[in-house]
Amino acid sequence: MKGRMNKYLLFLILISTFCKAQEVKDTIYVSEQNTVYLVYPSEVDLVNIGVVGDYYAKMDMNSVFLKASKPNAQTSSLLVRCQDNYYFAVIKYTESPTKINYDFRNDKDKKTTKTDTSKQNKIGISNVNDSPDEIDDIKRDRLNVFSKEVVSERLKNTPVNSEIKTLGTYSDKIYISVSSIANDQTHFYFKIIVKNTSSIDYKIDIVNFQYIEVFKKGLFKKKQEKKNDLFPTIKPKDLIIKGKKNKVLAYAIPLFALNEKGKLSIQFREYSGNRIMTIIVNSEYLSNALKIE
Repeated sequence: MKGRMNKYLLFLILISTFCKAQEVKDTIYVSEQNTVYLVYPSEVDLVNIGVVGDYYAKMDMNSVFLKASKPNAQTSSLLVRCQDNYYFAVIKYTESPTKINYDFRNDKDKKTTKTDTSKQNKIGISNVNDSPDEIDDIKRDRLNVFSKEVVSERLKNTPVNSEIKTLGTYSDKIYISVSSIANDQTHFYFKIIVKNTSSIDYKIDIVNFQYIEVFKKGLFKKKQEKKNDLFPTIKPKDLIIKGKKNKVLAYAIPLFALNEKGKLSIQFREYSGNRIMTIIVNSEYLSNALKIE
């Protein structure tokens, strides 16, 4: 009886150790101050965070940069797609992460095959459980976007009389404004001007696009908001604005359905420091965007 009890206790210890090991391996710890870097074996084309608004995510080639948007952010799921492969993990908030680099290039445990397919919906967020044929259509659509040069030229050549004068923000000698908005059948395009009137370089870490749907629900028609993260398909590589200089940034995000009272939030987070600057673009600006044929 005693021997059987010892075997049972040993079994429980092994199970507990295995579960802890799995939790550490599948969990990414993120803070508000430090950027955490994830590296994958191929170019990342989609990032989906379960808890919207608590974390910033930036895609760059085969890497993803993560940062918490506020203290004590909620624990969230993370889905990353690289071509036909999917990687799943859990994001947890911590004030001082002990690890800031996660290399998944040789990690087969988090990878799933093409059977776990996903599809881009009307606002650029993915839903899992669609067919491989639909995935192929999405990949073709992704290849059919304008080049950075074409988008930049089209936005830079926007007629002066269509320039927007009322969408901007200011903080410590940094001016950021949305100068032009355009759209075609697949994307919204934004011409953003950053003016650095200080003598110190201003470096942007992450530009986060989030569409906020406003609606009323319930017996008393209480106003509620639904937030959806949007990931740019076209974005600038250089986000450093030299002292006493201006820079034009061109972005493209997937076209999405507009809510009459909805709004687009564009957040600019500084690379070092706590400064976060936000521009709110109401639906009327998006509805009246310059049409690109």
